[in-house]
Amino acid sequence: MSYYYWQIGGWQSHVVPLPGNIPRDPAEIAERLFRYASEDGVLTLTLGIQPNGASYLLLHDNGEVHPEVRAVLRGRGHGQARFVSLSPVTFVAPGALVAKLNLHAQKYKKNKKRGNAPDCDRSQANTHYTSGGEPLEVLSVAGLRRASFEYHRVFYRLCRGSIDPTEHGIQRVPWLDNIRARSFAYNTHIAGHARHYDERKKDPRILDVGVAEWILPGGSIDLTVERSNYFTIKSILTNPNKGQYLFGEATQASEAEISAHLKECFKHEDGAPIILFVNDAEEALDVLSYYGVDTRSWTTHLEPVIGRPVLRVRERYSERHEPKQEDRYGGPRGRSNSYYGGNKVKSERSRSPQRRGNSYQRARSPLHREEPSVIVVDVPGLYETMKSCPPTKDTLIKIAEHLQVKLPDSNGKFMPNNGTGWCAGNECRLLAYIWRALVEGNALDQQFVEVKAQYEAATASGAGRAVAAPVQPPVDDDDVDPNDVVPAPGAGSSGQGYTNPYDSGDEDYEAW
Repeated sequence: MSYYYWQIGGWQSHVVPLPGNIPRDPAEIAERLFRYASEDGVLTLTLGIQPNGASYLLLHDNGEVHPEVRAVLRGRGHGQARFVSLSPVTFVAPGALVAKLNLHAQKYKKNKKRGNAPDCDRSQANTHYTSGGEPLEVLSVAGLRRASFEYHRVFYRLCRGSIDPTEHGIQRVPWLDNIRARSFAYNTHIAGHARHYDERKKDPRILDVGVAEWILPGGSIDLTVERSNYFTIKSILTNPNKGQYLFGEATQASEAEISAHLKECFKHEDGAPIILFVNDAEEALDVLSYYGVDTRSWTTHLEPVIGRPVLRVRERYSERHEPKQEDRYGGPRGRSNSYYGGNKVKSERSRSPQRRGNSYQRARSPLHREEPSVIVVDVPGLYETMKSCPPTKDTLIKIAEHLQVKLPDSNGKFMPNNGTGWCAGNECRLLAYIWRALVEGNALDQQFVEVKAQYEAATASGAGRAVAAPVQPPVDDDDVDPNDVVPAPGAGSSGQGYTNPYDSGDEDYEAW
């Protein structure tokens, strides 16, 4: 089978232009491509993400291209090696594809003649990723994060058997069916957050711990919780607004008992990898290490699970964008808060666990020849990548509301709410369901557009809150939940709910 892809629209498109080098009407392209739509009218193309983070719509050359489509395509197409990720992207109507193609239309400077193409991608969709001047083949932080998001989408579809691995540059590893999943959440004493990071690492002052074991989706099997445990720790310390555990009774345990349970939970005796859902990979690993769990061989990279080499941002690039420090694995990295203009020590509310920024996007361990032991998934990090924003201040409950995620009870019926207040027992379940909502959805840019449209529709209708939109609504002071109060964004961090990746802010350019 061919591993070449025609690029549909955008910079250096394979679509043959009209005489005078005039781009074809996106409506014409959409009409031709929708000949590939399924019986229910959905068109599936391939999204290719390049190392710098720019994305492109691709049509796979499978030898069965419709003549009316092939007639407007030139050349052989790009090889798989040009892209760091290849994943499915769907369009439910020609208008959605037209809108996407318009975002990839090239811009030209006002003082240049129309038809003179820019020397790099200057579209609304990709200027944000191409304007830094880095060569196309240099992996950027944005490229790593965006590709990683798509890896989770193809992994989910690989588990369900709904994707052709070779068409998307991945492999079905022999131990895929044996992969297990866990989720881990905890809450710490809110007054202790003002302490220095090193002090909090030695004594995190844990109030409760939630851990769940999951059956990953496969075929007709949905994501299912196999067993879960919720532990509270007897302590004179507490936080206001403790939530009710929605799935039975909590177990009061000593830290030694919790340590023993966690060590047993993360045993790797049978060689089957574990996918671990957490909130802030770095701090979650610190807490697990505090409980005596050996995390030295763990990784945040999903690539080995789908048969791809581990992606790494070159140190030269990292140094230019992040302060160089040493991470817990001995490699150079930037402290998350510093990357977004904050500092190491800051006061935050109790949540499970605290967000401290950029941990999702850092390489942590080398590619293993054998299957990795534990792959740590920073779930809110995926959410931030979809939103194209700095680390969110949203609670897991708030993120679940934005994505319209509801916790099912033991009978599979959705609960009216996901609980209120802090409770690691509820939060460890929310982590897995939020992950599923993100990865079963559309490709990240289309998912952003769909969520943004829901938000704008709710705002236009006068609804006080857009449930599915990643924006927190204003609230009256009398209605403020003390546990939901978060500090103001640090310098360099936007307090806005949306950061539109398509808004280049370049007044000197006009769309074709």
